[in-house]
Amino acid sequence: MSNPRKPAEVGGWSACRDLDECTPLSAPGGDHRHLVHSVITNAAATRAYLSYWRLGTVILDISDPTKPSYLGRTETGQGSAHSSWLMRGESILLETHELAHGRPVIWYVADPAHPAKLATVRLPAHLRPGGAYSGLALADSVHDPKATGRYAYFSWYGQGVALFDLKNPRKPRFVTRFRPPRSATVTASSARARAAPPSGASS
Repeated sequence: MSNPRKPAEVGGWSACRDLDECTPLSAPGGDHRHLVHSVITNAAATRAYLSYWRLGTVILDISDPTKPSYLGRTETGQGSAHSSWLMRGESILLETHELAHGRPVIWYVADPAHPAKLATVRLPAHLRPGGAYSGLALADSVHDPKATGRYAYFSWYGQGVALFDLKNPRKPRFVTRFRPPRSATVTASSARARAAPPSGASS
């Protein structure tokens, strides 16, 4: 990406080719595909974390981007590994799963060959999904994680955005959630209408 007008491919990695982990595009009894959904890197761009659906999060050494090498992967048990995020210090990885009742998992990844599961993040039992997603299978599923300092933020579909304190990553503590009311939903057309200057006003 040194020249953003002409990005050049310098290397690549495939679980099918490099790990001999291949599955058909669909399989009975659930989504067992091995595919890359999203990718993040550490700050130095020497390691890549691939959300590899059924395989969990695959960790690669990309210090030589022409020859990515496999270091290890998480063993989630849930499948549908959708997104991940590194917390400050880069030894704690947040991993989310896009499937019915998917839950975030917290991993210790200082030794990428042996990621250690620290905790599964759960909302208080009395909280129920709502809003536009309430009738969907993914209403109570987690989409994306983000973190700053000791706090983790999860986009939780019908549950809204959930905030957890991970001062002790083995014991995530729920803090609060934000779920906008239905009346706050803004369509693209209504947003343009609100942004347009009144008739006769100078723009």
